[in-house]
Amino acid sequence: MSNRKRAAKKRVQKSSRLKDHKKTGKILRPPMRTVSNMNMVPWLRDTFPDMIWICALLKLYGDKAGIVLSARVLDRIDDVLCSSGGDVPDKSDRSILTGGLTAFEKIPDSKRAEVLAALQSDDLYERAFPWILVSGLQKYNGIPGSWLLQGWDGNERSVGSEESEAFLRALVSDARHGQSPIPTKAKAMYLRAWLKAGKISLPNSTEDDWLAILSRNPD
Repeated sequence: MSNRKRAAKKRVQKSSRLKDHKKTGKILRPPMRTVSNMNMVPWLRDTFPDMIWICALLKLYGDKAGIVLSARVLDRIDDVLCSSGGDVPDKSDRSILTGGLTAFEKIPDSKRAEVLAALQSDDLYERAFPWILVSGLQKYNGIPGSWLLQGWDGNERSVGSEESEAFLRALVSDARHGQSPIPTKAKAMYLRAWLKAGKISLPNSTEDDWLAILSRNPD
């Protein structure tokens, strides 16, 4: 067997196969477009601003390290919210902790100082909310979850404002297309949150097929 054929054999399928598509009238739709009640949402305008934190970690640390760090932060915050005391609702009634800025905004005031203290105590805060991101976001008013940016108060700032602005520009450029690597990995973290919250389940009869399809999302 030639080297070319061996390489082709080892190549991993990253996009949906033609046979996975379904024809509706004259339109051939990929698997994720056949899910009922699914609406198209403009990524850069409507979704990226909320997911900028996860996207920033993926750009700064790479896919694996960025995903691991964001997962550790979200799990630690969830631990704090599950602890007794305060006005935190039952877990089944809480909003899903996706890592979106709007999800951070919904964390009760009574738990916010405790969340910041827990992240700082575990040496997670300054890695997960690096000054190059925080200083850029602090220039904008009305950002959801802005209380999380306050963990740097009193600490040394080592990155200039020009570097922060350059980082945000580069981040927008790298994540502007919803099917590029950074947005795709960020969406996987949203899916993780919904699975962890028990809001997504797959029938046993379709689990194998859908796991293969989801692994290729958003193709």
